[in-house]
Amino acid sequence: MQACCRCKNAAGFWVMAKDARVVRRPWCLSCVTEFLDKDEVAMTRIEAVPRARGAFVPGGRPVRPGS
Repeated sequence: MQACCRCKNAAGFWVMAKDARVVRRPWCLSCVTEFLDKDEVAMTRIEAVPRARGAFVPGGRPVRPGS
């Protein structure tokens, strides 16, 4: 989970200046609406990435096919 760069609550958006190329910061919606001009920034929703199936097992032992 990403924390808002301003208030440290859960962030829901990656925010960067529209003329920026690389730098983006995590922001929560309440801080975006209170402190940023939406015409000046580009916002992308932070998506949850599902866990890779079968990548890890409890105990750190590799999964063997057919077992």
